[in-house]
Amino acid sequence: MKPVPPVFFLEVRRSRSTPFWSHKAFYSGDILTANDYTEESEIIDAEEEAQGQKTFDESISKHITLLREFADGLEFQKQFQDQRFLDAFSREGSGLIQLAKRCLERERQVASSRSQNPRTWDTRSSAEMLYKTRPSRTHS
Repeated sequence: MKPVPPVFFLEVRRSRSTPFWSHKAFYSGDILTANDYTEESEIIDAEEEAQGQKTFDESISKHITLLREFADGLEFQKQFQDQRFLDAFSREGSGLIQLAKRCLERERQVASSRSQNPRTWDTRSSAEMLYKTRPSRTHS
């Protein structure tokens, strides 16, 4: 058996069920040397990074498309003035609506020179702290 390179411990994955530890070196039957490992891991890291970015982009794009299409559908619903639908939408969509309000409020706070900065350690604000605010619009 070959010595384990230090980077191995950064890439090994731990699971709650068997196999508890998984890594590509386990499946090849031996541990790679530090030199072999570095060369191979650079290729694999680049591929995983590209795949991860593609997956993120695809996922977020699907969410964006869904929300835009649904917003168009909501616009269409206005003409019917159906209070039952509005109540159901408000009730069932409350989580998303509240998250959107908090994220947009945080964005307004960051862009404003007059309002108080958003609270970093507020337990209610954990999700919107991950929301990166857009650059403020300059008025010309």
